[in-house]
Amino acid sequence: MQTMNLKTNNYRGEKKISVYKAIAILAKNNIQVDENEAAVILNFLYHVAKIYSSAKTGKTLRKHRTVKKLAEDI
Repeated sequence: MQTMNLKTNNYRGEKKISVYKAIAILAKNNIQVDENEAAVILNFLYHVAKIYSSAKTGKTLRKHRTVKKLAEDI
């Protein structure tokens, strides 16, 4: 079973869901995706989990905001 490599979001945790498992889970909910689409979905979910995890531990989310949004906050 192939697992995807998520170097783009710097996720350091273990990736336990394979692309094929994600396709199967989505198919159970009548959502048809190919391998590339499943990889994008998993990448997004790992990124969201990373942000949620850092927020839960008290780390700031400021680094995830855009420069324009930061300027508006000041």
